[in-house]
Amino acid sequence: MPNWVERIERIRGKGRLTGGGHIYSVGYVIDVYQKYSDSVPTLRFAKGHLSGMKAGDLVHALLPHTPLDLELQDARHAQISLKNLDGDLEATGLIAPTRAKGA
Repeated sequence: MPNWVERIERIRGKGRLTGGGHIYSVGYVIDVYQKYSDSVPTLRFAKGHLSGMKAGDLVHALLPHTPLDLELQDARHAQISLKNLDGDLEATGLIAPTRAKGA
């Protein structure tokens, strides 16, 4: 069976982006993907888009070239890196799965 990539989760909502001593309220859409090699899951990665930030704030958030913390609406956290002034992002680590209720 060939290698392929499958989207396994779409996360969207409003959250808080923290970095460089600043906190921004943002909207986000993040797609989480799983790579497979011969039906065996391998690398997992996420990319997406932020909205609701002013251009100047995006520039400020891009400058340190360090991961930023995005607190998601469901209280999970994602370490992200902004890619451009359009608000495109990549997760620099895993986003913890949503916890089941009562867990």
